[in-house]
Amino acid sequence: MAKKTNIKFAVPERYNADLASQGIEFKIDTVKGETVGVFHLIYFDRFTQRGRAQWKRMQLKYRKQAVSGVLSPDDIQLRIFCEVVLVGWSKIFDGEDNEVPFSVETAIEYFQLDETQWVLEELNRLASNEANFCEIDEAEEEEAEEPTPDPAGN
Repeated sequence: MAKKTNIKFAVPERYNADLASQGIEFKIDTVKGETVGVFHLIYFDRFTQRGRAQWKRMQLKYRKQAVSGVLSPDDIQLRIFCEVVLVGWSKIFDGEDNEVPFSVETAIEYFQLDETQWVLEELNRLASNEANFCEIDEAEEEEAEEPTPDPAGN
């Protein structure tokens, strides 16, 4: 192993850690424009000490079920997502148009439906993209609000 130096390296921040731990709400719509729900997700960083410890706790928690075959690897991944990454939701309704309160067990049940597999896939994509957990520069935000001129001059 190489000798350790006392150099303090300047490593750029990959994302906003406060924003990542507080989480962001993502509204998911169907291609028809109907709202599926609003999901509150945090960014789980497996490269940090905290993330590695949390991942190890989850592995230990589900080790017996994995070894015995009680839970499949997909079931375990879903449970970890619902326990660690998904911290809340809104605008999720039951068949009688009542809003369903968030709980880990209810979320697991919801995402086990064939009809919601695409939602889970989209949420995993959003939650694993650290770019979603960066602050937007105010200048960039103002630029994004300005309408793009129509090339035809209309």
